[in-house]
Amino acid sequence: ISNDRNSWGFGGTIDVDAADHLGIRSITGYRESYRAGINDPAVTSFDAFGPTLTMEKARQFSQELQLNYSGDRLQGTAWLFYFSEHVHAQLHVDFPFLGRVFHFQNPDPTYHEYGDLSVKSFAAFTQWTYEVVDDFRLTAGLRYSNEKRHSVGNLTVFTFMPPPNSANIVIPIDQSRTWNAVTPK
Repeated sequence: ISNDRNSWGFGGTIDVDAADHLGIRSITGYRESYRAGINDPAVTSFDAFGPTLTMEKARQFSQELQLNYSGDRLQGTAWLFYFSEHVHAQLHVDFPFLGRVFHFQNPDPTYHEYGDLSVKSFAAFTQWTYEVVDDFRLTAGLRYSNEKRHSVGNLTVFTFMPPPNSANIVIPIDQSRTWNAVTPK
């Protein structure tokens, strides 16, 4: 039984007064993490399950750029945002007890996941408030966001067919999906 986790990252913010009433802000972040583990899901000496093996490695990066304006009657902001993440993961468990009970010759029933996930996200936003007269303000804003996720890998599952047809089958996975939205305020 083991559980190893490591992660590190950094973040930083830079603020610049570009002109009267105008500021620029940059926010950057980066993170890496690693996790590996071996555990016994049965928690007994009875070998219903083989050890469960897990592993995950991830990297994330984000960048935000803001433009902020504050005048006498007009205040507003506009910003751009980018996010990227890559994750590689594995999960493996054997079922030796089932192999013996049902006389599966080879291999032991197995469940195994192996794959990569990539996420890319982009957003743009602006919001402005105008004070028409004292204590009466109008606010309008708009946000556009786009996110794409791509997953590739394989899934191994046992067929549970009676011998001699028992086998582990590998199911390939390769899927992408994209979301877009425009949201007014």
